[in-house]
Amino acid sequence: GVAGLSCAWKLAREGYADFVVVQGPEFGGNAAAGRREGLDYPRGAHYLPLPSLASSHVREMLADFGIIERGAGEVRPYYDEAVLAHSPQERLLREGRWEDALLPLAGLPEADLAQHRRFLDRVERLRAETGSDGRKVFCIPLALSSRDPAWRALDAITFKQWLDREGYSSPALHWYLDYCCRDDYGARYDAVSAWAGLHYFASRDGHAANAGEGAVLTWPGGLSALAGKLRDAITRKLGHAGWLVEGTAVQLRDTPAGPLVTC
Repeated sequence: GVAGLSCAWKLAREGYADFVVVQGPEFGGNAAAGRREGLDYPRGAHYLPLPSLASSHVREMLADFGIIERGAGEVRPYYDEAVLAHSPQERLLREGRWEDALLPLAGLPEADLAQHRRFLDRVERLRAETGSDGRKVFCIPLALSSRDPAWRALDAITFKQWLDREGYSSPALHWYLDYCCRDDYGARYDAVSAWAGLHYFASRDGHAANAGEGAVLTWPGGLSALAGKLRDAITRKLGHAGWLVEGTAVQLRDTPAGPLVTC
């Protein structure tokens, strides 16, 4: 998967060669793709949000692959136009009519629309919010997120409880946020924590010099393109393809002689 490939790429890039990657049941894992009648298609993750400055490891990778053409250390890098999808919009079929985006807006009471605007404004402010330790509250990678107990307390209540507590009662807003949680976490918003629910929205703050807000990076085969670039870069660096072995790891144990992986 992407985690193993990224780790191997970083090791090879820094001059380490004493490692193997167990391929698992499917190369690329959640970033796998298929091909039919000459066309690639994703079987899992299909786009990459623009990485923020904090995601320096992702920017380093994209710069190595030529996807970031210049300005990898700047707030707004310049990306390869071929992989930029500008302001992608989904559509919603509601009551026989198509609406732009997934958050319902047409024909709703003004009070509900005001709640929608209030939630979106809240998310926008949360993108820049910092905790008492000076860290961003919602950050990618997760390890850099604030450890402030006041914010981490959101992990003790569900996203739905937080919405109710904050006075969000719009059925359309609740439907939309529940949909987002089911789509990305595989669980309803009354099971996902408030911290995780807000993180989904507030952690995405990447920008581009040559694209507007909301743009993403994508390929016909989804993120399998990046998995392939990682594999090829590692192979070039090591000079052989023997680092990628077939099989599935089922157990990992530490021994006096080093780690022992049973495949």
